[in-house]
Amino acid sequence: APARRAPAAASGARRSAPAREAQGEAAAPAPTEKPTPRSGQADLSDWHAVVDQLGLQAAARQLASHLTFVSFAEGVLRLRLDARGEALRTKAQEERLAQAVSRFAGEPVRLDIEVSRDEVDTPARKAERNEKHRLERARQSLESDPTVQALKDRFGAVIQPDSIKPVG
Repeated sequence: APARRAPAAASGARRSAPAREAQGEAAAPAPTEKPTPRSGQADLSDWHAVVDQLGLQAAARQLASHLTFVSFAEGVLRLRLDARGEALRTKAQEERLAQAVSRFAGEPVRLDIEVSRDEVDTPARKAERNEKHRLERARQSLESDPTVQALKDRFGAVIQPDSIKPVG
């Protein structure tokens, strides 16, 4: 009986990457692993980035955006709440946040939230700073626009600062 050849796809899977490349096949990308801290726990210290990855909606996201990282050890995530976000803190929102963080961390996480009377660098404050910066750039751009300058010079036009909104 003649020897049977394996289908091309199956035989290609057994060839080494250099052999596949030599025959014009693309090498499979090497799996990438997310680095984890030495302790084996998820890295929650970059809270600004973590908030974006939690998949939270509405009030739970607002609560998370008014928090900043303090520490994470033995399944307890200590966070500091900006006093401006204190009204967002409800039992239901804390539970939603704890569930989302637990899914992200891959282990049960308990939240320990303390309210800070000092200004805290939270994702909400960062977004506020970014928005102020965008608005200032929009104002500067409008003020330096040649058409706007011509309207001001020729007709005495005045820009109402509160009417300026950045696009996009």
